[in-house]
Amino acid sequence: ILAELIAMAQQIIDKIDDTYTKIGFYKRAAAANLAAALENAKTVYDAGTSGYGAAYDLLYAEYQKVLANPDAKIPFDPSLTYIITNKEYTNQTMWVNNELVVRSEGGVDQAADAAKWQFKATASDGVYNIYNKKGYYCPAVLQSTAMTATTTANADALYTLQEMEAGVWAIKLSPAAGYRNFHSSGNEVVGWETGNNASRWYLTAV
Repeated sequence: ILAELIAMAQQIIDKIDDTYTKIGFYKRAAAANLAAALENAKTVYDAGTSGYGAAYDLLYAEYQKVLANPDAKIPFDPSLTYIITNKEYTNQTMWVNNELVVRSEGGVDQAADAAKWQFKATASDGVYNIYNKKGYYCPAVLQSTAMTATTTANADALYTLQEMEAGVWAIKLSPAAGYRNFHSSGNEVVGWETGNNASRWYLTAV
């Protein structure tokens, strides 16, 4: 049981971001006590001596504190600009090419405006139009269909963000619909369901 809790706590520590740019990752200060309790638990576990119960209780308490802390993670801020990268294909960055196709592929210049994304607030809380710094908007995504960017925000091109795990996001059409979520397939961004890691994304503020 202690080993399982150690693994769970380690997942949080592994997602500490000292740059404060990775949305949904943890702040070091918020996880400091957890980190100390984790090291103590590892020592007790490796030694194979008594003290398992106390080590478990301390680690569990600190683990729950981090999970319950609404300020433990780096928050999403729609006023910022983001690089969007894929979880399954970690070298892939979302951008718009010269043919206005929204793509997710490696070798992208992340400093280029074509790869810098903003979330424009709409009249509905938490609902956004998504566009890049070149002024191209994502249309309403369709199942297994590549997106062609537009120069204006279409009325049906509304999106929400759903955190699937710490620091990993689904970009979902709003209102929610099956297979209408951003997904990387064949280096293009198409619509698919959110259970696949290729439908999950990292947001990094720039």
